[in-house]
Amino acid sequence: MELLPWGIHVILITPAMVRTSGNIKLQHDSEEILRTIPEEDARHYATPFRSFLEAFSKKEATGSPPEVVADIILQAMIERTPRTEYPVGRGSRLWPLLARLLPTRVLDRVRVQVLGLAYQPELP
Repeated sequence: MELLPWGIHVILITPAMVRTSGNIKLQHDSEEILRTIPEEDARHYATPFRSFLEAFSKKEATGSPPEVVADIILQAMIERTPRTEYPVGRGSRLWPLLARLLPTRVLDRVRVQVLGLAYQPELP
């Protein structure tokens, strides 16, 4: 909307999980990060961080191929009057729907479960 005065129409491409080769780099880089943080921080955060990465990797492995996103981008570019939003891939409509239906705290608990983040006691 902020670009409309200049005649620029903005659309949103909102993909769900997309299967890429970046997951291998993510796994490697995350272990590097854990090796560089102070030992006490690693004690608090390494387990939930690794749990998140494992859950994320599993979700990504079942994600849509990148070509699905590329096809939608091309479609949006060539349409005379593109829609304002293009959900793309498996599950791309689920999270926005849940965000409209569930209270924020409930949605946050669902996200925590899906991302493999177990409850962590408060830090001292």
